[in-house]
Amino acid sequence: MEARLERFGNQIGGDRLAEARRALEQGDYSIADDLFAEIEERRRLEVEEAARAAFGRGEIAEAEVRWADASRHYARAVDLQEEPEFDTLFKARELAWLAGEFDSALLFGHRLIELARTLSEPEKLSRALNEHALTLEGQGRYAEAETLLRQALEICEQTLAVDHPHTQLVRKNVESLRSQKPG
Repeated sequence: MEARLERFGNQIGGDRLAEARRALEQGDYSIADDLFAEIEERRRLEVEEAARAAFGRGEIAEAEVRWADASRHYARAVDLQEEPEFDTLFKARELAWLAGEFDSALLFGHRLIELARTLSEPEKLSRALNEHALTLEGQGRYAEAETLLRQALEICEQTLAVDHPHTQLVRKNVESLRSQKPG
């Protein structure tokens, strides 16, 4: 434990390190625990900054129409976030799909729906269902896609206006799927 504390010596300062050593010698782990918690929190904030930076790089790559790079950056942002945010997962799914990384798009789509179900924001759940349906449709999984699109449309009709842009988008996707579906 002392060796681990020593590695963080520059970050925690000599006086605090000496205090923690003395406490450890007496069997008191509380000061060392507090120092480790402080270092952990500092690192967590750094990781969050790295996730925001990765997301920013994804936005740049997306603006430059570099889908594979954008997909990689958004996926990195998801990986760095302890609990991925809706918008980060949304972008990761979208850009994986645009980059032709359909297996990744499916995984992000599943995670997006799971997250959206925990939120009490029906529009986000509808968006997640709609997006995942697009991925399924792109893989020829029409029945699954249609089920999700119908769920998304039902949510829209219950919670949004009939002329709301998202309601219109989902309705258009349902109709488009019907016209493409074989048999």
